[in-house]
Amino acid sequence: MSEGKWKLPGLAIVIIAAIAFSIGVRMTHNNQVKEFYREAENLIAQERYREAREILEKIEEEEYRDTLPLIKLCKSHEEYDSGDLEEAWSIICNEGFAYQSAEQIEAIHNYTGGLRQEYRAYIRKVQLEKAQRYRNKIKNGVPYVGMRETEIGNTSLGAPDPVVRHNYETKHGNTYEANLYDFKKYGSVIFVARCVDGEVTEVWDYRNSPRSSYTPPKKKTTSKKESDARDDPYDVYDYADPEDFYDDNYADFWEYEEAEEYWNEHWE
Repeated sequence: MSEGKWKLPGLAIVIIAAIAFSIGVRMTHNNQVKEFYREAENLIAQERYREAREILEKIEEEEYRDTLPLIKLCKSHEEYDSGDLEEAWSIICNEGFAYQSAEQIEAIHNYTGGLRQEYRAYIRKVQLEKAQRYRNKIKNGVPYVGMRETEIGNTSLGAPDPVVRHNYETKHGNTYEANLYDFKKYGSVIFVARCVDGEVTEVWDYRNSPRSSYTPPKKKTTSKKESDARDDPYDVYDYADPEDFYDDNYADFWEYEEAEEYWNEHWE
C-alpha cells in the first residue's frame, strides 16, 4: 500500500476531531449561557436586580431569549430604588418579553403597572409645581422678555396705562405691529414693555428713576447749543434722521411723530 493511501485516513481523523472539539466547545458555551440565564432569572425572582444584571451582561451579546429585556428590567428596578421614577419608567415603558413564564409575566406587569401610575402622578405633580412657579413669577415680578402678552396686566406692577402705543417690527420677512405698554406711578412712567406677536420682546425699567410722560418741547428762545446742553438727554445729534432716532428711543415717545418733532426741534 502506498504512503499517500495511509495519509488520507489520518487527515480525515484530524478534521473529524477538530469538528468534534468545536462542537464540544460550542455546546459547553451554550450550556454556560443557559446556566447564566437561569441564575439571573432566579436572582430577579429574589429581587436581587443588580446581581442579575451583572450576570446577564456577561451574555448580552448572545441575545439569548429575554436577556436584553431582562437587563432593562433590572436597570429599571435599580433606578426606581434610587428614587429616579422618570428614568425607571423610560427604560422599561416600551419593552416586551417573549420567553417568561405566566408567573414571571405577572410579576413584571405588576411592577410596570404600579410604576406607570407612580410616574403619571409624579408628572402631574411636576406640572402643577411648574405652573405654580410660573404664577408666582408673574404675580410677584414685573414683565420680562418671553412672557405672554396676555399676562401683561397680572404682574406686581398692576395694569398698564390704558393708552397703548404702537410701532412696527419685521421678523423673518413679516411685519408685525408692536404694542408698547406704559406702567405708571403717580403720573410718571416706571416701566415699559414692548410686545410683538403676542410676546414681550423688550422691557425698560425706570422704577429707580421714573420718567414723566413725554410732551413736545416748547419753541426754544435760547440758542440751539445752550438748549442742547440743558434739554437733550438723547444725544439727538448722533442721529442723521428722525427714523433712526425713534428706533433707538421709542420707549420714551408716544409715537413716531413725537420723536420726529423732537428731532426737528433740535435740528432746525
